[in-house]
Formats: sequence, structure tokens, C-alpha cells
Amino acid sequence: MFLFSTKKSFYGKRESTIFFVLISVVILLLLLSFNFVFANGGAGGGSDGGSGAGDGDAAAEASSGSGSSSTAPGTGAAAENAGEIGGGDVIFSFSAFIGGIPEEFCGPNYGRTCFSRANSCNEKNRGTMQCNETCSARVPAERAGSCTGALPENSTRRAPSQKALTQPLRPAPTPPSPSLSSSNASIIGGNSATLTFSCVDSTSSSGVNFSTGGAPSGTVVVSPLVTTQFIVICSNGGQNFVNVNVFWPVLDISANPTRVKSGNVSLITWSTLGDDDILSCTVSGPNFFASGKSGSKTTAPITEESTYTLTCPTTENTMSESATVTLVPAFEEF
Repeated sequence: MFLFSTKKSFYGKRESTIFFVLISVVILLLLLSFNFVFANGGAGGGSDGGSGAGDGDAAAEASSGSGSSSTAPGTGAAAENAGEIGGGDVIFSFSAFIGGIPEEFCGPNYGRTCFSRANSCNEKNRGTMQCNETCSARVPAERAGSCTGALPENSTRRAPSQKALTQPLRPAPTPPSPSLSSSNASIIGGNSATLTFSCVDSTSSSGVNFSTGGAPSGTVVVSPLVTTQFIVICSNGGQNFVNVNVFWPVLDISANPTRVKSGNVSLITWSTLGDDDILSCTVSGPNFFASGKSGSKTTAPITEESTYTLTCPTTENTMSESATVTLVPAFEEF
């Protein structure tokens, strides 16, 4: 009987101890959960059931749990002094029983720099985000005079926003055009022309279809074989052009008619093109001579096939063209 009572008492004590430990763990977890919920959501003015009065100074009065709302002096201070990152700064907490809130239960902005709301001078105080996502900084006191002067310690002032002043873009000034001219607007193929160019407010130049040598002004001799456009481009962007037309001397001579009976005559006609380079012209043939760059003349009676030649010497060489008159065959009877 004694053994049974001892055994029962032993098992009773052990079960009571285990039960007490379990109850303690549950209470501890409840306190942690209760503390975390109020730390993150307890900020705000007024509460019911004794959950909080609206600022840090009213926490003691609200802890009575009488079920009625109590408002301490300065109610709403948390809302006025809340930082730009967090909300209010009222914490209804049981952390005193467990030595504070572990950091892992704090909000994501815990420990970051924050600022209070601005006063009428647009000044703010700098602070640190608390575990309950509130800023430790308070709204700076209002200035008695103007908003100018030195700022209080840990304060900052925002400059008033200004709209960017925009002005229409002005077009870039047009550079002055250089001068460019040719000694001859038209030349005979193989001849030359002299180009004269001059840039304004430029230190160098370049040419298209001719070389300026980089000089801002000068003269250049060109000998184009075909009609060509020459362009000068100055270092300041100005440019100009000139065309030089090229002609090759063309000689033309003809006989009318080109076939005659023996003893008849023919009219010889000749002309030249590009005669600026032609010095003179002559036409010669059997019993025939004429001169001039163009003209016409009747031959003497033609008794045999005859060739008439137009010859024109130029500054480069001598050119010639010919026309031939033939006889109509005579038929003889046997």
C-alpha cells in the first residue's frame, strides 16, 4: 500500500511538472504573438478594451483594460510626428515581461534613416525607424519669424520645386558662302580653266573634283575632259560651286550633189563647232580654195572624182574633215 501511494505521488508530480512547462510555453508564445500584433498595428488614436490611447504617453493608462477609451494629453501626436516611412509611434507591448522584441519580429524598415513630417517652413527632422515601423523623429518646432536662417541640428529643408525653364532652340547660323569662279565657263576638250576660290572666316578648305591643298583661298588650274561641277567646302561649313562646260571641236563639210555628170559643178558647205579653240580654217580641192570657219562655195566644173578637205588648226593640234564628189558613169555603145 505504501509502495503504491509513493508511486502514484511520484507520477502525479511528474505529470504536474510537464503540464506546468507546457502551460508556460503556451503563455510565452501567446505573449510573443500578442506583443508582435500590437507592435505592428497598435499605432493610431484611440482604442477600445484598453488596447491603447493613441500615443506613447497614453500606453500606461490604456493598459488597465477597463473596456473604455481613454485619451491622454497630446492625443494624435503619433500621427503628427510619424516618419515618412513608418506609421504612428504607439506601442502597446508586453515585451517588459520577456526582455524586449526580438529583431526578427521587427518590420522591414527597422533601423533605417527616416524623416518627420515637415513644418510650415518645409523643415524636417532626421531619425531612425523603430521596430514598430515608426520614425523616432518629431516634427520641428515652428519658427517665430521667417523661415530663413540656420537649421536646427539633424534638420533638413527641401528646396521649393521649380519648373525647368525651356526655350525654343535657335537654328545654327548659316556660315558665309565662299567665292568660287572659273576663268572660262566653257572650254574645248583638252584645254584648261583657272578656278579662283576664297573662304570667309575659315582656316582651311577642301575641294570636290579639284584640290585646294587645304588653303582657305587660292587659284587652281583644271583641265576637265567633260562638263564638270567644281565645289569648294570651307572649314566653317560654307560651300559654293561652279560649272565648267567642255566642248570638243567639231568640223563638218558636205557637197551637194555628191554625184555629177562630167563638167557639172557641186556646192561645198562647211562649218565648225567649238570654234573658240579653232585658229582658222581652209577648204581645198581640185581647182578649189576657200577660207573661214564656216561658209559655202561652188566648185569649178568637175571632170573627175574630186575630194574637198576642211582643215582647221587649233591650239592643241590640227583637225580636218573631207567630202567627195563622184561622176555619173558615161555609157558608150559598141
